[in-house]
Amino acid sequence: MLKNNKKANDALIMLCYVCALGAFGAFFRWLQMQVARDSETGLINPSILNFLLPAVIIAAAVVLWLRTKKLTDGETVFPTGMSEALRGLSLVYIIFAWVIAAIAVIGGIMTIVSTALDSLHTMYVIIAVLAMLSGLSFPLICSASRSHYSPSLVSVFMTIPILMYCVWLIASYRANANNPNVWMFAIEIIAICCAILALFYVAGYAFGRPSPQKACFLSLFGAFMCITTLSDSRYMGLELIILATAGMLLMYGWLIVKNRCAKEDLPARPEPVKAPEPEPEPEDEDTVIEAAPDDASPEPTIEAPTRKPKAEPKTDEVEEIIKEYNK
Repeated sequence: MLKNNKKANDALIMLCYVCALGAFGAFFRWLQMQVARDSETGLINPSILNFLLPAVIIAAAVVLWLRTKKLTDGETVFPTGMSEALRGLSLVYIIFAWVIAAIAVIGGIMTIVSTALDSLHTMYVIIAVLAMLSGLSFPLICSASRSHYSPSLVSVFMTIPILMYCVWLIASYRANANNPNVWMFAIEIIAICCAILALFYVAGYAFGRPSPQKACFLSLFGAFMCITTLSDSRYMGLELIILATAGMLLMYGWLIVKNRCAKEDLPARPEPVKAPEPEPEPEDEDTVIEAAPDDASPEPTIEAPTRKPKAEPKTDEVEEIIKEYNK
């Protein structure tokens, strides 16, 4: 029980870090937009706030990364399985999941209504629909370990918010393509990219490619960036969607930290099954002609038969024949 309480306290401390740093980031962003912004031209004038805000973001990234590494001090590690990492059994956990879902759905509806006259209305409608689907699927993701949903179904649910922020990134680029003031949209672009990375690494649990330490850090840092960018001026519906995303990432980070376990408690990874080696095919037995040695004997040749010379007739016999012929 003591170990479980310590894990819960560590998760709560990490959430306090994120919320405190996010409050500082949102405050400095609001102060920059109020003090450093020229009311006539809308441009950001040179100010110390232009250095303080990036410093706060960098400091938040360093602090959260060091705190995340400290959580795995050699005795405990982050869970690698989806059911172990996203396991929440308390009733409060389910209530918060449905509250976040309601905020996302309300934000999607308000976005559709408020952007009716916007030139990017179609893209905002796509963002709103994906935001409502993301909100409705979030409680299902949270109860996946309890309801034993298949990883393929959960992976579909986790892909929806990634697609939403990809569309949002394109919409933000198109909306600010002619804006020379980079500070007006830079924080929003960074927050969207961090949200995409955080949701991507958390989805690695469902896809069977977990990276626990990166998923934990990016979830907390993505929530910090979403809180920081809430100080920007945008449609109220989009503000609610970002707020819901910050709640989702905080929930993911809290669960990953709380569900840490000892190294020996990690499920053993199954060894890859080796494919059977193909049996060698039987070779056809061919007659092999051996090479002749170097000092080979000469090949036999067929000689023509020799003719024996006829015996010459004796001289006496020849003379007798001549005599008879003369008679």
